[in-house]
Amino acid sequence: VVFVTAYSDHALQAIQVSAADYLLKPVSIELLQAAVRKVLANVRNKEHVQHARVLLDNLRAGSDGAQKVVLPLLDGFEVVFARDIVRCEAEDNFTWFMLANGERKMICRPLKHYEQSLVPLGFVRVHRSHVVNIACIRKYRKGKGGTVVLADGSEIPVSEACRPALMEVFSS
Repeated sequence: VVFVTAYSDHALQAIQVSAADYLLKPVSIELLQAAVRKVLANVRNKEHVQHARVLLDNLRAGSDGAQKVVLPLLDGFEVVFARDIVRCEAEDNFTWFMLANGERKMICRPLKHYEQSLVPLGFVRVHRSHVVNIACIRKYRKGKGGTVVLADGSEIPVSEACRPALMEVFSS
């Protein structure tokens, strides 16, 4: 599925539900051709069926943690529930996904790519290298920026720049 919209906030929703691509109006022919090539490549790799299922599941699920995230791997991809992700950590142009069951998945995409789709699902950026699941935060420790302790026992630094967003989450 490729979304075409005039509103950037709808484009973000398209990413959140695992759409193959999105285009903002007015649509340029080059971007449309690139989106079609991307979809055709997925069809050739036979991943389109699973991505379409994830898209439909996410549209049905709303934002209650039952939404799924597709993690591209070297040998294919894995689908995980957003609620099973404890945190994400940036490492250069890669992102580590730390799951509730203790598994770690290295994904060949930058953290920024996933931040946009995870924040509406109950995640918050606490540091330039860390996005955490709000439901997994067990404790906040004061300091220059502070730290958060998560359900898996990890202690993550909170940057001074990100601290206001974290405090807002818990004040509302």
